[in-house]
Amino acid sequence: MIFLFLFTVGYADDKPQAHDKILDYAFETLDNVGVLRQNGSGMVYVEIPDDYIYKLYPFILEEGFQLPTSLQGPNALGAHISVIYGGEARDRGIGLINERNSKIFFKVAGCKIVPLNQEEYESACVVTIIAPNLNQLRKRYGLPEMKHDFHITIGLKPRNKQAA
Repeated sequence: MIFLFLFTVGYADDKPQAHDKILDYAFETLDNVGVLRQNGSGMVYVEIPDDYIYKLYPFILEEGFQLPTSLQGPNALGAHISVIYGGEARDRGIGLINERNSKIFFKVAGCKIVPLNQEEYESACVVTIIAPNLNQLRKRYGLPEMKHDFHITIGLKPRNKQAA
């Protein structure tokens, strides 16, 4: 039993459990509601307050994550949950959706690091969410269920570009 106790204490000291802290904070503090929006490229997303990211980001700062690109630049979407990507809308001929401006309620399901196949970023820290009505919306417009979890990206980890 003493070994187990020492191991547990050592683990807690070596690696802060940021993901647990993120989930606790999200469950206890953040509102789990957003508004369905559609931008000029046809992308459909749930708009949530940027504070959702700004309040969770400090928990992953020491792990080398940066704020997501969705918060940067003049055309940034801000904090959001992607529902239908612009390319999907274009390829399927989806025009303006009738559900725009509807409130969307969701539940936080987890927090995980997802590897990315991008030149600039190696991974993303995301809060996964459950919102069955989002897959129903995709189905209504002739799209398959999302291949990955619906999520809110709270940070991106840049690739280490040091020469080998």
